[in-house]
Amino acid sequence: LGIHAGHLLTMKGGSGVVNPDFFVGIKDGVIHAVEPIRDSHSKSCARFFDARTQIVLPGLTEISPFKKTRIQKSYRHISEKKGVL
Repeated sequence: LGIHAGHLLTMKGGSGVVNPDFFVGIKDGVIHAVEPIRDSHSKSCARFFDARTQIVLPGLTEISPFKKTRIQKSYRHISEKKGVL
């Protein structure tokens, strides 16, 4: 699953940070990619949501109470490596 976020809202440093035109890639209920959008993202995903007019909060992309914690931990790990969070 891929999401083109027009505005990606992260909580870097405890305050909201907005990153324009970002991609969020989710596989098996876990966020695997948080990075600036590229043309190839929409072609490489089985399902792709065009949310370029929306604000996306990555920790809320999966609303299942059983997977929410795992997704939030995954996003934090990837974001810290890439300097997004």
